[in-house]
Formats: sequence, C-alpha cells, structure tokens
Amino acid sequence: MSIGLMLALSSVLLVLVEAGLTYLDGMFLPSQMVLRYPIGFPFIANGGMWGDLLFVTPAVYIIGKYHEQWGVWLLPALIIGVAASYAMHHFVYLKGALPDSLAGGGRPISPAGWIHVAYFGIGLALIGLFYFCGTATTNDVIWVGILLALHIIVANHVPFYYIAKHYNFAWCTTIFDTEAAPLRILVTAMILLGVATTFKIFWAQILEAFRYIGG
Repeated sequence: MSIGLMLALSSVLLVLVEAGLTYLDGMFLPSQMVLRYPIGFPFIANGGMWGDLLFVTPAVYIIGKYHEQWGVWLLPALIIGVAASYAMHHFVYLKGALPDSLAGGGRPISPAGWIHVAYFGIGLALIGLFYFCGTATTNDVIWVGILLALHIIVANHVPFYYIAKHYNFAWCTTIFDTEAAPLRILVTAMILLGVATTFKIFWAQILEAFRYIGG
C-alpha cells in the first residue's frame, strides 16, 4: 500500500471517528443538538468536516507521493502543525459564540474536537512539507491547490450559507452570518494559497537558478 493511499484512508477514518464521537455526544444531527441547544453547528453542518472528507483526503493522497523528500523536516513540521492546530482550536473554536460539535459556545473541546486537533495538525504539516520541501509535478501542484481552495470555501460555510438561506432551517437561523469567515479572510486565504502554489510550480526552476549563480 502506498503512503498516499495510507494517508487518504487515515483521513477518511479520522473523520468517521469524529462523526461517531459527535453522535455519542449528541452533536451529530440537528435533531440531537436541539435537545440541548436551540441553534448551533451539529457535525453534519460543519463545513470543515465535509472539506476534510471530500477535498483534504484526495489532496493528502497526492501529497503522499513525495514523502521521500521530507527527510529530517517531518518531525519539526508535525510539531509546528499540531501547535498551530491547537492554537486554532483554542483561539477560534473555543471563542465561537454558538455551540459547535468540536468546541465553542460555552462547550470545551469535545472528544471529536481533540481528534480534529490532531487531524488538522497533521494536515498542516503535510501541506507545509509538500509546498516547501522538494519538488512535485506541475499537475500535482495544481490539483493540490484546487482541492485546498475548495476546502477553504467549504470549511468557511459558503455553500451552507446559501443552503440555509434557501431552506430556512430553524436550528441555524443567522448562524452562518455569525460564524462564517468574513470575505476578507477568504480572499486572503485564497491569495496565500495562490502564491504558495505558484511558488511551488516554479520551485525547481528557482533551485536551478541558484545552482547556476553559485557556479
């Protein structure tokens, strides 16, 4: 089994574990959640989870093809990734105004939330290693960039915003206006991703230029 396939299967498994834990926690479906909270983010409506399953999973499959280039950078990347993930959960999820299946709205980081701390941290490490360690084919760089862009859009509740406006779910009245990232954050994330993708595409040429200059 290839490293890429192992990473993809692990991604799916961890999302399913999160789903199971939120079901046991009564935060998987809206019908469960409303027994405790009138409005909020049940797991089924969490855009980040859908992004992990649908877009991060194939992205890490592609990224896994380049694992031999990571070398000594793997451990530092994991440490930085998990630290950044914990900071995101502590300063973003926990500060959320509305109850979330992972954390926030007066809820601590849930068991599923701690799984996501690890998942997101490993994901950040793999993405960092892909973009900044070694080279990759142009096609793979473009595909990873597209998948991560789609993840950013879904994770920030853009599709759910329009779904909620159309169906008028009682349990999510205005929550996508309250909790979704402002447009400037989405645009900034897209710009950073675009810069990183462009940099990665031309990384081999940049290295070759430095070798030439160095004689």
